Amino acid sequence: MASTVPLLMRVIANSVTCAARAGIIIKETMKTGNLNIIEKGINDPQTEADRCAQRCIISSLNKNFPNIMVVGEETLDEKTPIKEEWIINEMDEAVLSKRCPTEFADVKDDEIIIFVDPLDGTSDFTQGLLDYVTVLIGIAVNGKAIAGVIHQPFHNYQNEKDEQKIGRTIWGLVGLGAFGYNTTNIASAKSNQDNLIITTTRSHRSDKIDKIIDQLKPSKIIRAGGAGYKALLVLEGVADTYFFPSPGCKRWDTAAAEGVLKSVGGCLTDITGSEYKYEKSIIYNNVTGVLASKDPELHKWMVNNIPDQAKSSLTSQL
Repeated sequence: MASTVPLLMRVIANSVTCAARAGIIIKETMKTGNLNIIEKGINDPQTEADRCAQRCIISSLNKNFPNIMVVGEETLDEKTPIKEEWIINEMDEAVLSKRCPTEFADVKDDEIIIFVDPLDGTSDFTQGLLDYVTVLIGIAVNGKAIAGVIHQPFHNYQNEKDEQKIGRTIWGLVGLGAFGYNTTNIASAKSNQDNLIITTTRSHRSDKIDKIIDQLKPSKIIRAGGAGYKALLVLEGVADTYFFPSPGCKRWDTAAAEGVLKSVGGCLTDITGSEYKYEKSIIYNNVTGVLASKDPELHKWMVNNIPDQAKSSLTSQL
């Protein structure tokens, strides 16, 4: 079946299975109790789980799609041997069974770039804040993020005793929709700026960020870890918008989130409302912050009401 399926759907299908396998690797590494932490920078750790999960995902994608560029967060020793069981050739049948949107049916290898964050929320992971941990695989076509896979290895781990039932995978494609997420909390009404719920950073908090957020007069602020997790809060209606008025995130943090949110009519931009480009010859830092919303009208309201001083302080760094 897979050989007759458009390239993009096969990429997504393999990404779904790779993300799930990476989730297993992360859980297995945690059980060993030896995370082998390396500090890449201030509040920027890398663990054995990050390294192993990335080797699994990138080696698998490179084998199955050798002509597609894959960018991973971690800089790794390419001489380290890859375990055979980490090479994932399987493709998710549920993805393959979906009809590819016409606009993407003939996408070629050189039009695709894949961004991988093998363990988003590493700092939270090392602190045992497992809800925030995600595996992110974002897929861009001609510079635009149009599809994403977000896997939560520890989803429902506090309530579920059966390990086989812990974890979940959400994926989405523009023109097709998103799959695997919870719609229970999603209100029928659109987001309302008069009762605004903002989710923002937990570990990179500062007085400057707090002041900017307070000026928007939110009714509630959810401080959480991981870009992927915060995007899911928006997707599932727990928060109205994900707002981070600071540099710090990178393309592998936002590509999957943007792809999934766009698949349900949402958006992810910088705080000026400009879309990030996902191309081969770019700097991967999201210098001008992150703003993500499920409701486009609320997103416009946010862009218009974010203080100009906050915008200019970031755009001046370009």
